[in-house]
Amino acid sequence: MSLAHGKLRLRTANMARLRERCDGDVRGEYHAQAAGDGVILTQSTVHNARRWWSLRSFLVEAFLPQGFPDSVCEDYVRYQVWDTLQAFCSSITGQLATHAVLKGVGVGNEAATATAAAMTWMLRDGTGMVGRIAFAWYNGTDLDNNSKQWRLVADVLNDVAIFVELLSPAFPSYFVLLVCFSSLARAIVGVAGGATRAALTQHQARANNTGDVSAKDGSQETVVNLCALLTGLVVTPLVAGNQVFTWMLFLVFTFLHLFCNYCAVRALQFDEFNSRRAEIVINHYLASGFVLTPAEANRREPLFAWTWHQGGVTLGATLAAAANTSLQHTMTRLLKGDFAVTVAGRSVLVFLSTKFDDIRGPLPAFFEAQIVKHVLSHPRASSGPLLQYADVASNDSVLRTAEQLARTHYAPFAEQANLAGWRTDKTMLGCRGWRYELMAN
Repeated sequence: MSLAHGKLRLRTANMARLRERCDGDVRGEYHAQAAGDGVILTQSTVHNARRWWSLRSFLVEAFLPQGFPDSVCEDYVRYQVWDTLQAFCSSITGQLATHAVLKGVGVGNEAATATAAAMTWMLRDGTGMVGRIAFAWYNGTDLDNNSKQWRLVADVLNDVAIFVELLSPAFPSYFVLLVCFSSLARAIVGVAGGATRAALTQHQARANNTGDVSAKDGSQETVVNLCALLTGLVVTPLVAGNQVFTWMLFLVFTFLHLFCNYCAVRALQFDEFNSRRAEIVINHYLASGFVLTPAEANRREPLFAWTWHQGGVTLGATLAAAANTSLQHTMTRLLKGDFAVTVAGRSVLVFLSTKFDDIRGPLPAFFEAQIVKHVLSHPRASSGPLLQYADVASNDSVLRTAEQLARTHYAPFAEQANLAGWRTDKTMLGCRGWRYELMAN
């Protein structure tokens, strides 16, 4: 390839008209023509360069990731629209809460002292700091696995915190306690919201552009907050002295905030398995022999089933959970494989060895655990379209049957899952940290 007299020479036998795009806009057209032993590429059309400075181009470049829409996932626009609306509603109610808290600490009250206000504010901030650390320690590992559910929890807690702050001036004797509780709730919101936002950004970025997607999301949020600020400058003085209007405004925008958040979370279509989506897809496969697409599984995924922890399956369980139980088949697996499944009460435990592949291994282990659950709930002989087995009378026979069925059916399941659009090389099944290793006698 060489450049001469403003023309680009291409050593190729193909000729075609070429159209050049940048960020979705057509910038020019080129015409290829044979010339001797090469091809000369000449520019036939130059589109107005001022398009770079048009309002549309500015908005696209300032607020959308480079390469949009090809550089993001299909649900990006739907999610961002609902997320923008919920952010606006939250900002409006947040301004009402700020007004109430400032009133509670004594702004406008001649009898209030700056020292008392500062002490209240420090106690409020300190409670939030402690709460942030405690929540991240207690539940940080579950935020990636169940980002949809925790996103909703964060937004509900945010509205609860705003409600408490609006209520606090009416109870001056309990004002410090109420604002500390509100700060604690906001701390959980900050941790859960930030962590789930990171998980959502990784889902949305499809061109190794996580940083760009995150930065543009920040720009979108800033503009929304600015619009809400301007709206608040008009609305807040109008309702500040009227408690009825204040609470009516809070209720309306809180309802809209929760509704928009639900729609935003429902718009997400993750193509990675977490425990809920994996159980839905695997159970459907065991019953029908077909794998649900990510869109179908995401529609069926429950968003409020908080008591459902990994569908009764614990990946990376401690051996102490199965102490003093019959483990004949499980011990055989422990000695030979990199994971072993057992039953303890109504739970299915999966023990993982130090050789376990934490990236590719969780899905096969979870698949076998789901078959164990299925056989436990259907102990009679089965001649279904996929699972066929004889009667099972003990836990060991359940485990042996499940292992044989998993060896037979996992490879076809994984192949169908890949064809349906699932990523089987990366999962969010939430393995715990316990690992076992064999020791020399």
